Amino acid sequence: MALVKFTREFIEGFAEKAAPLCKLLRKDALWEWGPEQDEAVKTLKESVVRAPMLVWPCRDRPYVLQLACVGSGLRATLSQHHGALLQPVAYASARLGWPLCLPPRRTFSSAAGCNPVGVERWGHKPYQTLM
Repeated sequence: MALVKFTREFIEGFAEKAAPLCKLLRKDALWEWGPEQDEAVKTLKESVVRAPMLVWPCRDRPYVLQLACVGSGLRATLSQHHGALLQPVAYASARLGWPLCLPPRRTFSSAAGCNPVGVERWGHKPYQTLM
């Protein structure tokens, strides 16, 4: 798990993909390995091998910060336009805590929860320029 965490910024949606394995690492968690964990390991292995190519950031181009709330996790992608395509520069992901992952609060969590993920990872606050 530590080796895969080292490459987490290259794997889109890492927190969501690693969630079944992280459940086993919780304090006082019952260790039960099942098909869900097998699938998570397989998915993470494939993600490491086939991760989308990240591009080097260009300081003279604007950045695009894309945020998504998926299930009980958040995804953030920092991208830039290179040619006609929007290319990823970096990924970040995090798992939402208990109160924010409830369905009625999902809209709030995508706004309030993504803010700390983006700020913690890239030091950027929404609606402010990066450079």
